[in-house]
Amino acid sequence: MTRGGKTYSAPLFATLAILALSAIAEPSPTMAQISLDVVIHTPPPPVRVEVVPAARPGYVWVPGYWSWDGGRHIWHGGYWEAERPDQHFVPSHWVDTPGGWRFMPAHWEHVEHERGGFCPPGQAKKGRC
Repeated sequence: MTRGGKTYSAPLFATLAILALSAIAEPSPTMAQISLDVVIHTPPPPVRVEVVPAARPGYVWVPGYWSWDGGRHIWHGGYWEAERPDQHFVPSHWVDTPGGWRFMPAHWEHVEHERGGFCPPGQAKKGRC
């Protein structure tokens, strides 16, 4: 194949074409991250009272929460999650905003963030720093 005055062999051209297409088609880790805001006009039901099991060393209790799924609230029961060094857990919750009820997903925050210091990469864009 000739292009721009240069001659390329068919296998070389095919290899270059495959590499170019794979670079476009293969998502990078940053492309794979999706942020989805859920805002609805139906307030969540009251939080259910859960019996929290006895504390487990090295774990944090993640309380249950209501999520929104196709037009109705769904309850997700609490569970234990392994602690993360220098971080604290912020549970899922709903916030009443002028535009409706906004779901805030659970996440971990670095302790330095509480003191106005370190903000993990990508977290400022999500409003977490």
